[in-house]
Order: sequence, then C-alpha cells, then structure tokens
Amino acid sequence: MNIICTIGDINGIGFECFVKALHSKQQWFEHHAFSLVATTGIAKALVEQYNYEWLEFRNGHIKIDNNNVAIVELQNPPIVSIALGKICEDAGKLAYKSIVQATKMCLADVANTALLTLPVSKEAISLSHPTFIGHTELITEICGVKQSIMLLFCDKLRVALATTHLPIYRISRRITSKRLRELIKGFRKTLRYDFGIENPKIAALSLNPHCGDNGLFGNEEQKTIQPAIDVMQRKGIEVAGTFAADGFFASGAYEGYDGVLAMYHDQGLIPLKMLAAGGGVNFTASLPIIRTSPDHGTAYEIAGKNIANPQSMADAISAAITIHKNRNLFSR
Repeated sequence: MNIICTIGDINGIGFECFVKALHSKQQWFEHHAFSLVATTGIAKALVEQYNYEWLEFRNGHIKIDNNNVAIVELQNPPIVSIALGKICEDAGKLAYKSIVQATKMCLADVANTALLTLPVSKEAISLSHPTFIGHTELITEICGVKQSIMLLFCDKLRVALATTHLPIYRISRRITSKRLRELIKGFRKTLRYDFGIENPKIAALSLNPHCGDNGLFGNEEQKTIQPAIDVMQRKGIEVAGTFAADGFFASGAYEGYDGVLAMYHDQGLIPLKMLAAGGGVNFTASLPIIRTSPDHGTAYEIAGKNIANPQSMADAISAAITIHKNRNLFSR
C-alpha cells in the first residue's frame, strides 16, 4: 500500500511528528510506501531545518534512516518560505493544494492507497479560501460524498460526531432524526468493515444536560434523538441511549460499547483526548478512500523546538494500515 501524505502547515509541528513517527517505526517500510505531496524545495528546506542525524534529503527523496519517502511534486505551488510558529497565507495555500492533489491521487487508486493528512491551520487556509471549514469537509466534497462521519479514536474509545465544526448556537438545528439514523447506520458499518467488529454496540449521548430532564430544559432527546434510536433498534442495530455525557464518561460506561455517538465536537473529544494521552486518531468514515490524521493541530508555540510528541502521528499511520487490511478482508 502507498500511504499518500499531505504536507500540512509547514510552520507547525506536522513534519516533525511525521519524520519522527517513521523513524520510530522503520518496519512500516517493509510492506508500505510513503509519498509526500509537496515540492522538492520545501521538503529539502524542512529536512535542513530539523537537521536530525537520521534524516537527509537525497536524490529527490526524504531519507529516514535507510528508507525513502518519495516527493510528489505539487502542481502550481505558491512561493513560500518556512516561518516556524507563524500564520502565513502562502503556507495555507500550499497546505490546501496538497490536500486536494493527495485526495485525488487516492481516488484514482482506492484499493492500494491511504491518505494521511498532516495538521493545518484553518486560519492560514481561510486567508485564501474563506469557505474552508476543515479537512473532513473538504475531503468529503472532493470525494463526492453527501455525508461522511468524523470519527476519532484511541485504544479505549471510538467517538463519532453528529456535528463537527459548528458554533454552539447552530448545533441543535443540524441534529435531525433523519441525519441521526444515517449516522448510526454509517457508524455501525464502519465499526464492522473498518474496525473488524462483527456486532458493534453503539451508545448515543444526549444533547442537553441530564438528557433535558424530561423537557425541563430542552426536548431534543424526546423529539429527535430517542425516536432515531428507536427506529434503528427496530432495524436490528444495537444502539442504546440517550445517555447524559458527564455520567456516561465519569462512570466508565463507555467501556461497554464499541462506539459512542456524540452530538457535538467538544462533548466527545474532551474525554477522547484525555483517554488518548497524547495519542489518538482522526478518521473520516464513509468515504471511498481511507483518510486518517493525528488528533492534534499545528501547535505553533512549540514548532521547531524538537519537543513535539509523534505518538498521534504514529497512531494515525498504524490505523491507516489496519483499516486497509480490514477492508481487504471484508471485500473477499
């Protein structure tokens, strides 16, 4: 399998974590190839910036120990220089172009590729692409899929999000019974085919505190969420809820489920990131391609200081490999 990687924001910690992860897991190169969608100039400059003894740029490749990462030349790249820790419009343009080109490469060879996206700055990209919301939404659009699932996981927890990058005041109106039914169905499918769980059990969280206390402060549970759960249960899907998020995570109830459907971003990701302890993976489910990413951002404040933790990047690469194997097993 060829793991096609985006360059991410060159002023953040993405490249540092990427090469550190590959340095720590050299066995990956025995069965998989790695390509980085960038420019030879930027790749060479980044290698020189970090100056690790096991890292060099040679013959158009990034050489990590005795292994090569191929550079796929970005088409019509912007002229950009590295400015670690700073928001830069041209760095945003570079990151955006890399996402688009790398995604299209994966679409052209779905069976033999996976997409690994390095962290980007939404602010930097929005300077040239004002409608940019995030990786998940852009890649979903390029793939021509109506609705994907933002799924984050570590070894202790898998969380799917009913809404992704939205302000709080808009969340309730985006949560409909139809949307939740589609999400539960898609979540079950990815737990089976991508994670190899034959009969997955799913828990659905409430939107309001204490599940709304029977409508005392919110009725989304009664009018929207519970009806969706009831329909999917009648269809034979093991989904339970609704559960108040605070008690559900504090009591360890999540341990009894293969996946948790959270209603909004922070509701699911705060406990996930605490449990992941520096690791964790962002996976876009319900796409024709495999796309994983580390569960962290650009971390400008530590860029170039050689203290970034590569664990989440390593987890994302490992997850792409495992999901590819699982999909091949189910397609036989």
